[in-house]
Amino acid sequence: DWPACEAGQGPACARLATSFRDGLGITADTRASVRMLEEACAYGEPAACLEAGDDYYHGVFVKRDRVQSDALYREAMLRLSERCDEGWFGACHELGVRFYGREGDYQDRAAARRVLYRACAGRELEACLPLAGLYESGPEGSRDPEAAHALYEATCAAGVRPACEQLKREAK
Repeated sequence: DWPACEAGQGPACARLATSFRDGLGITADTRASVRMLEEACAYGEPAACLEAGDDYYHGVFVKRDRVQSDALYREAMLRLSERCDEGWFGACHELGVRFYGREGDYQDRAAARRVLYRACAGRELEACLPLAGLYESGPEGSRDPEAAHALYEATCAAGVRPACEQLKREAK
């Protein structure tokens, strides 16, 4: 993967990061792992941006650095947004989850609802679960328990187990 990473292939850099982190075929080197994640991020891999950003945010493998964490997170959100706009529903799902679950500057429930709806409508079924949660817990005026229930039913019927478990909890 070295030559491919050096040639600008983000997925190769991400695989190298995993190898360094876990010591797969090479000596474990967590700092090198973070550097490889940053390379993968620079080559357009949003998951690598998020992972490296989390490492900096929590001070895992590297010194805690909120500025670097935020820069990597912004890059990931930009890449995910671009891919979502291009119709990659998995990117819409990840983007929605990040808007929904992140605290502070990045939390945006309206944006989460919009992109999760797009992903769910695009048959990215795992996106339907947080969307249903938004329908259940939205601010006054935007709650729609019937829509949430319908999403759980449709998603369960498609074989998504957590949706079926939610329906069981509702039935109690």
